[in-house]
Amino acid sequence: MIAQTPNTPLLVVIAFFVIGFIPNASIHIISMWGLRTSLLYWSYLEITSGVNLWRKFLGAATLAYVLITTTISLT
Repeated sequence: MIAQTPNTPLLVVIAFFVIGFIPNASIHIISMWGLRTSLLYWSYLEITSGVNLWRKFLGAATLAYVLITTTISLT
């Protein structure tokens, strides 16, 4: 199967992404941290229990991306 419905952590990521468009600085900051945290959790789940090597790779790539972009935004 090539595509499937998103699992719960990805649905949470989408929700935080949409909330990030609310024009309020505090809400935007909270939504970006929620988005990153949800992506980290999703990537952990994919690395540890992904159904195939491709899903494990996606989890590892997402983990690297989130860690790098978060580190850059904190500096």
